[in-house]
Amino acid sequence: MHLAATPNSTAARLICAITRCLPRVQSVRAHQCRLLCGADYLTPRLSRMDMLKVDTRGDEYRVMLGLLPLPLPLLQVLPALPQILIELTPRSLRQAGNSGRELIALLATLNQPFWIVDHLEHRLVASTAADLALCCDNVDACTGDERFMNILIGSGLR
Repeated sequence: MHLAATPNSTAARLICAITRCLPRVQSVRAHQCRLLCGADYLTPRLSRMDMLKVDTRGDEYRVMLGLLPLPLPLLQVLPALPQILIELTPRSLRQAGNSGRELIALLATLNQPFWIVDHLEHRLVASTAADLALCCDNVDACTGDERFMNILIGSGLR
């Protein structure tokens, strides 16, 4: 059963309930920063990683791509794969030149379970890459839809 495809499922109700009202920013100060490939920067500095949190206002795909380059993916050479908590905002990803579907496909290469973080009920709801990709497609189909979810990738609560 595809949770996101079933209108009355727990995950589908959760997806519909989670919304974000972003404050309108009148002015933003720009700061220059040097961009690095995450794998290149972290590989010589890490022997272990327990948790990775990624919330970059649409650049989550590029951040994860920088940690998963072939042939030596950083996250897959660590002794244990860290849990990954990542914000999934299809609109922001689209504005950054990627898509929620692309992000989910990239994360699925880790072969780990997906969980939707239910901030309202304080629980994790099991999901699948296919369901999350479908959800992203549905959100993308609605112009201006700013719904988002936090997704946990990994074994759930440790």
